[in-house]
Amino acid sequence: MSDGTEYQPIPCSLHDGYELACMHRSVQQVSWRPDTTAQAVTEPLRFIDLISSKEGEYLIAETSDGEPRTIRLDLIISTQPC
Repeated sequence: MSDGTEYQPIPCSLHDGYELACMHRSVQQVSWRPDTTAQAVTEPLRFIDLISSKEGEYLIAETSDGEPRTIRLDLIISTQPC
C-alpha cells in the first residue's frame, strides 16, 4: 500500500469528516494522487472504512461498479458530495 514516501498526518477535522462519510456510506467525488508523482484521478466513490497501517491511514472505498479503492489519506486532494 505504500508509495515509497512517508505518510503526512492529516488534520483531525478532515479525518473526522472521512469517518462520518464512512458511517453514512456517502458517495463523494474524490480527487487523489495514486502516488506523490502521479497525475490526479477523480471519480465518484462510496466511502466504506478507514484503516491504519505502519505506512499510514487509508480510505477504503468502492466505485459504482463495486471495484475496491484503497487511497492513502494524505494523497486525497479533495472530496465533494455527489
